[in-house]
Amino acid sequence: MRNRFTIVAITILNAILAAFILRDYLSQKLFIPLINLAHFFLIIIESLPQIFWWALLVLGLAIFIFRNMKISAVKKREKAIVNTNTLGLVTDWNRMIEQAKKGNYSRWVLMIRTVDLLIGILAYQHRLSKDQIKEMIISDEIKLPQEIRAFLYRGIHSTSFQHFLENEPKHRQDDIEMDIGNILDYFETDIS
Repeated sequence: MRNRFTIVAITILNAILAAFILRDYLSQKLFIPLINLAHFFLIIIESLPQIFWWALLVLGLAIFIFRNMKISAVKKREKAIVNTNTLGLVTDWNRMIEQAKKGNYSRWVLMIRTVDLLIGILAYQHRLSKDQIKEMIISDEIKLPQEIRAFLYRGIHSTSFQHFLENEPKHRQDDIEMDIGNILDYFETDIS
């Protein structure tokens, strides 16, 4: 502790001694040129017309506002992403079912997503890949009720929306809900 105090005291004394000795040199070589430079910039600034300063102020405000709008838009987008992610799978599936009532494309997307989910469940249960399960469904190797097999078969063979429109019979609005409801009931009760 004593050594530190000694070192600090010696350093301070050296700095004071150097400042006293170099006072005139520093004044001539450093401080006076800096003061002259500052005075030069003040003269330049005062010689510019006032419209320049107003234009600079307006430009600065415009940039500030633009950046804040951009940042707030990004924050809103991130907030929207966070909000949709926090809704959960149940809300997402419910939204898909509601949209399926409104149009064929939504019905097709719901069917494809449901078939993918059910094939994933079967693959997990049988400890096989999804492709192997699809082959087993097509070749009738997995024992499933006829209604569920037909639904899975339609989903597997519905390769495009156009194919779905050409081959899918016209359903009433509630039929899609009934089909999926019955299928999910089967998977909840009979398989688990």
